[in-house]
Amino acid sequence: MKTHLLLFGFLFFCIDVVRCQDAQFHYTVEVRNPRSDKAHVTLDLSNISEKTATFYMPAWSPGNYEMCQFGKWIDSLKAFDSAATPLTVKRIGANEWTISNARNLRKITYIAHDIPEDSLDTLPTTLSEMGDDFYFFNGPAVFGYLKNHKNQPYAISYSLPPDWLVWCGLDQQEPFSFFAENYDRLIDSPVLAGGPRIKTFDFELNKTLYTMVVNSESKVAMDSIIEFTKQCINYQTGFFGETPFKRYYFLLNFSTNNSRYGALEHLNSSAYFLPPPTRQASLRSSFYTRVIAHEFFHVWNPKLIYPSEFADFDYQDSVRIKSMWFIEGVTEYYAKLTLVRSGIMAPSQLYEDMKNIALSDTRDDLEYLSLRAAEVGVANSMYTKGALIAYFMDIECRDKTNNKKTLDDVVLYFNKEFGQKKKAYNDEKVIKIFKEATGVDFKSFYKKYVRGKEPIPVSTYFEKTGLSYEYSYPPYYGWYFDIDDNGRLFVATVSENSTASALGLKTGDIVKELSQFKINTDLEEIRRYVQDAENLKVGEDIRMVVDRGGSLLELNAKVKSGRQPNVIIKENLNATAKQILIGKSIIGTK
Repeated sequence: MKTHLLLFGFLFFCIDVVRCQDAQFHYTVEVRNPRSDKAHVTLDLSNISEKTATFYMPAWSPGNYEMCQFGKWIDSLKAFDSAATPLTVKRIGANEWTISNARNLRKITYIAHDIPEDSLDTLPTTLSEMGDDFYFFNGPAVFGYLKNHKNQPYAISYSLPPDWLVWCGLDQQEPFSFFAENYDRLIDSPVLAGGPRIKTFDFELNKTLYTMVVNSESKVAMDSIIEFTKQCINYQTGFFGETPFKRYYFLLNFSTNNSRYGALEHLNSSAYFLPPPTRQASLRSSFYTRVIAHEFFHVWNPKLIYPSEFADFDYQDSVRIKSMWFIEGVTEYYAKLTLVRSGIMAPSQLYEDMKNIALSDTRDDLEYLSLRAAEVGVANSMYTKGALIAYFMDIECRDKTNNKKTLDDVVLYFNKEFGQKKKAYNDEKVIKIFKEATGVDFKSFYKKYVRGKEPIPVSTYFEKTGLSYEYSYPPYYGWYFDIDDNGRLFVATVSENSTASALGLKTGDIVKELSQFKINTDLEEIRRYVQDAENLKVGEDIRMVVDRGGSLLELNAKVKSGRQPNVIIKENLNATAKQILIGKSIIGTK
């Protein structure tokens, strides 16, 4: 058995060597001094047939789509022939250079600078960051490409400070050498390199190796995160019935210094900038588990299940699709379902999340915002309203088919017909594909609630899952009292459309009586009387006597309600058997 394993490993080594030799494009990334915040990049290449070559840096990054113009942080680009003679290079724009006499081109060198977090209003995982003892970068921030040569295989080598190692999702040939079958694959593999501060945690599931690479200035206990991650992986690979990679990396940057945080998906890796977790006991229902479940689901949607606009990226032109809500909203819904169905999160938290989204402004036109991702990035509504839309489409589908067809069927159909066949879907026909998968026509739903701005009948959808969605409007007092230098209670502020405004209170009024109580300067009594007043219910009478400019005024009104309702979601005792079945099957119970 040992002999067979050694032979098997040797064959793979030989194959890898051949693949590296086949690569006519060879990148070397050198970090000479981490404190310089720059990497020296060399591209060795051959067999260029064009008389004049055009070299590009990407204008945007897959997974983010916002125009970043990565070439702004590239300088000192030079080109050489086989004798190291410089060739003429001309910079055309932020991301473009031309190289003359390119048939003799053998080497391109340039400097890739660290991209300051505050230089772009985008996710830090889209950029690059170099510290004294680590270097993280997203592929488009460092690697450029020659026009008409994106499909070439690439070899990549790293020259790093002593004691540093490097991790990324590409096929690894040696400790500092990697291989990518083409440029798309190259930049879809973020890199984390560094010294002893970086810790790794390996685990195996279903014969697949996973590695959590942790970059943190302080020690992070990973036991709970790893355990919850395993549950997410087991559920999602079980849901799709496949593990579409040999190895997967979680590149986790924990920092307290970032002004913004986030994560970005890749084919067999995901990158994160997050604050370090402080309480292990609260991780079960935390942001960490949800974001990992979200990014891992992206392995399928949109890395394997993608629209035709993603089939052949033009990294100089913006990507515009209508179905970003499907990519991010459906993924966010299934991130939540992953946590519920795998037992990490209670179903009540799912309902609470959806309730909070429904109580926010859900009138955004998701198709319009999808098309504007290049200008404004992926809008937050894609994750919030998008997830709510996915939840209600799931309910709608189950309701119309007596729970025989679900959003699960839609996602699995997309994977079977497009993901597994390595075929792009038509962005214009997403709703048509929904119908192919389930027989349910969502055209009206889409027109009203996805592209349109009609109010979503939230309570109706919750009722279809056996839950009651009960509104109540709490009292809105709208006053703020304070104590003056003489110990007297006075009105500091009055809010509009409140009980205070209904009474006719004015800023500066001295409160002499509150309900039936006379107000003196005893702080304990004042606190108790104000608390009693704020226990009055909507519609009850309230009375005050105030001193306004030396005149005593008696003010009377009824307690007003606020505009923002309180909503309680609970089991509907009058739910039908069908509604109960729908509710239980969504969360994975019987």
